[in-house]
Amino acid sequence: MTEGDPLNWGHRASPFNGYDVAQVCVNGHMITSALMLMPGASKAFCPECGAPTITSCPKCNHAIRGSSTEVLSLGYSPPKYCEACGSPFPWTASSLEAAQGLAALLDDLKTMRSSSSPRAFQISHPTPPGPRSLLQRSGAFSPSSAKTHTKSP
Repeated sequence: MTEGDPLNWGHRASPFNGYDVAQVCVNGHMITSALMLMPGASKAFCPECGAPTITSCPKCNHAIRGSSTEVLSLGYSPPKYCEACGSPFPWTASSLEAAQGLAALLDDLKTMRSSSSPRAFQISHPTPPGPRSLLQRSGAFSPSSAKTHTKSP
């Protein structure tokens, strides 16, 4: 634990006037927005996704602002950026990277579309299998074991 780690502060006040400290996993899942009030709620790893959790900005070590200690807050969401240095938190950075990757992919598709024939973008789907072929795949039916059923007069 470092000096900036809220779990090392003991009963001292949080670095925010009127706010607690939040603990969030690096994927953005909220662990607690009131770490100082409820230190027992702290978790090293996220119970939702297994990712490590943080209580401070990875760049400047400033604590993540949690919920108000003066007013009951029911709708807390983790901040997207550090209020001390302006860096995106890991959950924001990964969203930004995904959005940039998607934008690049769309640009590539636009380029491919303008340089290709329209047929290059048709998606072909195989004909869905009928009940007989599904039975054949499962081994429940084989053409050689099939019997022709006829009604007796």
